[in-house]
Amino acid sequence: MIDRHLQTDIAVSLRELESSQADLRAEAATILARTARSQPETVLPALRQCLDDPVAEVRYSAALALGDLADRDSAEKLAQLLSEDDDPMVRQAAAVSLGVVGDDGVEDALLKATKDPSSDVRFHVAAALPRLKADVVYAPLRLLITDEDPTVRANAVAALGDIPIKKAADEIAGCLNDRYPEVRLEAAIALARMDDTRGVDILARHLQKDAVSHLAAEYLYHRPTTKVLLQLKKRASRWLGNPAAKVWAAGALVKLDDPYGKERLLELLESKKDIIRGLTIEVLGELRVDWARRALAELSEKPAGRRWQSEIQAALA
Repeated sequence: MIDRHLQTDIAVSLRELESSQADLRAEAATILARTARSQPETVLPALRQCLDDPVAEVRYSAALALGDLADRDSAEKLAQLLSEDDDPMVRQAAAVSLGVVGDDGVEDALLKATKDPSSDVRFHVAAALPRLKADVVYAPLRLLITDEDPTVRANAVAALGDIPIKKAADEIAGCLNDRYPEVRLEAAIALARMDDTRGVDILARHLQKDAVSHLAAEYLYHRPTTKVLLQLKKRASRWLGNPAAKVWAAGALVKLDDPYGKERLLELLESKKDIIRGLTIEVLGELRVDWARRALAELSEKPAGRRWQSEIQAALA
């Protein structure tokens, strides 16, 4: 049942979409974008109409909302906005949403937008391209990993790692020497997803950088190597810093048969911080070893484990 106040907000916003005042229409589109899930049969047609509004802010809000709602019926119009709209923010919103609802029917618009003058648009186009056929987007992504903007290059590297073309690994490996650390990290992560070890050294270096250490540790957990054993132990042993990184690092040590990994995970399981205890429960369940299962079973019997019953049962399943 829809909340009465929410119904009123939707009704008022739908009326204000007909207003001659641009600021009212823009605000109405923003409100409808937030409330659309509660009444999609009424709101979606109105949001689609907003894509033709003369005010860029209205088109922007509607384009983002239609992507959030995975409205495939708007894909063709979103592709038109990406190709033709004068406002870069609107083109950016269209690119974001096509990353959700796009298919081969919007191929031309996405490929054309790889040369958009706005780096923000190219950034989101790179993320949307893997929705198309791999052989179609391989060449455009190769172009984008040489883009003048480092954020575009980083996103293109990540996208290139998502397409099932084996030779893409060599292109990605070439980005391990990029001038910008964000690009190098994305290249290392993409290679790790492809079971390619060429980026391991970069992941190891990023283990000690709190802002991204959780990303590096997570990928090294899934693909551990003795080459970075010391760096993993250093990260796992830290009491301060990124909480997720120490859990992933300890899990990686267990996979490498280092006894400190077990010791550290059992310590982390006693943490009073929810983010640490929750992730430790998850990792212990994934490890599928007897001592980890015993630790989870014992936690479920303790008062401290009462609020974690569903997570523990899922980990033990």
